[in-house]
Amino acid sequence: MRFTGSIIGSGGHNQTNLKLAMIRHDLDVTDAYYKAEQVYNDQLQPVIDQLENEYKAVLYHSPYRDVLEKKLGRITFQNMELAMRSYDERVLELRRE
Repeated sequence: MRFTGSIIGSGGHNQTNLKLAMIRHDLDVTDAYYKAEQVYNDQLQPVIDQLENEYKAVLYHSPYRDVLEKKLGRITFQNMELAMRSYDERVLELRRE
């Protein structure tokens, strides 16, 4: 359960790496390496968001939700619900542009 909680709570190391690359690109937009990294991240982030949303939906609708809610907390499930309600798959391609 610790692993699940850390993914839901922090977005994992993946989000940190994406943010660091974005900051480095913003500091020097002429750096070709970080420009390429930003283009890659712009393509990758919508896919990551979709996968995270699907993962949250599985947990949210789990038959073991009571047990999960005791481990992860009620607020975690409220946040999952808000994330699922605010996500729309139809904008996935638009976010990649």
